[in-house]
Amino acid sequence: MRVWLFFHLIGGAIWLGGMITMGALVPAMRRVSLERSQIQAVARQFGRVSWVGFGLAVGSGLGLWSGNRIALNDSRLFITKISLVALVGALAYAHQGMRERTPRSRGLVQGLILLVSLGIFAAGAAL
Repeated sequence: MRVWLFFHLIGGAIWLGGMITMGALVPAMRRVSLERSQIQAVARQFGRVSWVGFGLAVGSGLGLWSGNRIALNDSRLFITKISLVALVGALAYAHQGMRERTPRSRGLVQGLILLVSLGIFAAGAAL
C-alpha cells in the first residue's frame, strides 16, 4: 500500500509542480523575448513529462483503490476526486490541441487546469 501511495504522490508532484513551474517560466521566457518556437519546444517537453506524472498518479491511484485503501464513508469524496481527475485530463488534452489560439486563451485554460488540479489535491488530502 505504501508503495502505491509513494508513486501516487510522486506522480501528483510531477503534474502539479511542473504546472506551477511552467506558469512561472513562460511569462519570463516572453519577457526575455524568446521566439515562440522556443517557448513551444519547452512546452512540448513539459507536456511529455507532465503526462508521465499524470499517468503515474492515475495508475498508482488505481492501485490504491484496488487495495481498498478508500473507506466506504469516503466514497462521495473519492467520486469527486475521480471526476476532477477526468475533467483535468480532458482539459489538459484539449489545451495541447490549442496551438493556434492566443496566449491569453491558452493561459485561461491553463489556469483552469491549475485550479482543478488543486481541487484534486484538496480532495486527496481529505481522503
